[in-house]
Amino acid sequence: MALQFILAALLTASLQSRVPIDIISIDQHPEQIVWGSAYACGPLWIKSQGLFFSDPGQDAVFTFANGKANRIIHPSSKEFGHALDASGQVSFCQQGGRVVGKRSKDSKLKVLASMFDGKRLNGPVDLAIKSDGSIYFTDPKTVDPRTKLEMGFSGVYRIKPDGTIDLLSKELAFPNGIAFSKDEKKLFVSDTIRMCMNVFDVLPDGSITNCQVFSYLMGDNAGAPGGIRLDVKGNVYAAGPGGVLVFDSVGKYKGLIFVKDAVTSLCFGGSDYQTLFITAAHGVYRIKVKVPGLHLDFSPDAKH
Repeated sequence: MALQFILAALLTASLQSRVPIDIISIDQHPEQIVWGSAYACGPLWIKSQGLFFSDPGQDAVFTFANGKANRIIHPSSKEFGHALDASGQVSFCQQGGRVVGKRSKDSKLKVLASMFDGKRLNGPVDLAIKSDGSIYFTDPKTVDPRTKLEMGFSGVYRIKPDGTIDLLSKELAFPNGIAFSKDEKKLFVSDTIRMCMNVFDVLPDGSITNCQVFSYLMGDNAGAPGGIRLDVKGNVYAAGPGGVLVFDSVGKYKGLIFVKDAVTSLCFGGSDYQTLFITAAHGVYRIKVKVPGLHLDFSPDAKH
């Protein structure tokens, strides 16, 4: 296993300079649109608002529209990941508040998950919503020594439409980004500590099984495995060292969208979902892509 890990690291590092020319033009580079972030993450495209993203370093949530970032929530209890549900409400992960919640259009908050088996969650970071309304989220063991952890493990969970919370997996060291395939038969989850992206089979009852390494996310540049998104052709985009690493549907490496910053997450947006928005440690970037992004939030704003 150690030899396999080393070989994968060497292979990925050697390929990172490749540009995914079927995804972006070879002369294209990400454009920075937001400066001065402390740790931008959790991007979400909302048609009525534009780009929606969080900055837990500033304990705030922002929108970006008409060329300007506007703070709309402060404090935010260190929100990270966001997703839209079928009603157009924003679901979120709060690492500081250690909850998964929902925010209505009039900004009223509802906690969806804060505990499991009588113990507080570690600090959820990302989530994905399935077509049946189930919310899948990652809850890694935080590295903040001030947080008194009760779980003792990192987990991947599901909140069913009836509110029931299931622990689906605790086999990842630090589950982070999470996303479904178009047919919802696969669930992708990044592991920041093990520097890889994993894929699970999703069973008909919504549980997950057969965890496999889909790809290693390594390199000499800044960054670590974080957010994951897919496009309509099944290509997988993952935040990692050097920017956004792109793979085909079976894990073959296509190339790197290089970003001169430590990338945290990403999302597709714009009227045609062919703008890739990229959040990073010090700002937000965007770049046009050739293939529209898969939009799996099942909201009125969604375009599949």
